[in-house]
Amino acid sequence: MPAERKRISGARIDAGGCESYTDAQAFKASIGGKMGVVSDELMEILRCPVAVHYKDKGDDPGRLRLVQDCWLVCDDSGYKYPIREGIPVMLVDEGEKWKDTADENLPVPPPEE
Repeated sequence: MPAERKRISGARIDAGGCESYTDAQAFKASIGGKMGVVSDELMEILRCPVAVHYKDKGDDPGRLRLVQDCWLVCDDSGYKYPIREGIPVMLVDEGEKWKDTADENLPVPPPEE
């Protein structure tokens, strides 16, 4: 028998019994306050696979910043990479898909492929 789940304010249950979340706080609460946050060490080495090749963006192009605890955003290229189940999805096609989405409009949690 599955463990009983605590109902989170801001969560919805669909017809199949799956939860979806209306905001970042509800999602964060649903997983015990821990989202797919990337460690400081990994943030120091991760770079946007597109912008890292730019020659006109200074000495360290392609740096990423964490947005909404589940997106990595590159200001040099504009690409936005989701973090799914704690794993950054650093695929060029994935980052490009979200390029025109404003940071505040990125879905939380990121949708599955």
